[in-house]
Amino acid sequence: MVAGVDDANDDAEAMHEVIRVQSQLGRIRKSRGWSLLDVGNKLNVHPSTVWRWENSPAYASNITELQMYARVLGYTFRVLVIANGDDKPGESLQPLRPDN
Repeated sequence: MVAGVDDANDDAEAMHEVIRVQSQLGRIRKSRGWSLLDVGNKLNVHPSTVWRWENSPAYASNITELQMYARVLGYTFRVLVIANGDDKPGESLQPLRPDN
């Protein structure tokens, strides 16, 4: 086994999961009928920033911003990551309850 190869594979897998979460954020936003502007207003950012959070792999490394976005939608980032592996077709994620 070569030192560092497993770490690189783990990093690549983690980045792939985050990119999948990015697209999930966009799907949830659209299913609610929210525009990029709607989310941008809630987070006090430009709509193009919201688009980048949903689509740009370069933004996948900024977990803090993606966590804020997930919270606005009523989810935790962790739930979205876990759901990537467990989702079955037709299942929908349940947002956080207001008391959480």
